[in-house]
Amino acid sequence: LEFLNKFAILQTTKTTAHILAQLKHTYDKKGIQLSLADLLIASLVIENNMTLITRDADFETITELKKIVMK
Repeated sequence: LEFLNKFAILQTTKTTAHILAQLKHTYDKKGIQLSLADLLIASLVIENNMTLITRDADFETITELKKIVMK
């Protein structure tokens, strides 16, 4: 718990919801299925101008997202 308390907690906002809706619409039109959880994470990262570091290759699909996908 002490370790986790070192990190900031990102809260969702109306902007988060707007970004999520745009991403969902964009990728649904392309026929690319992404989970809502991944889209929510991506939306929070985009909104807060951050870089996502992950091992989840599904995020490679989201071009709007600054990310590092570790293999």
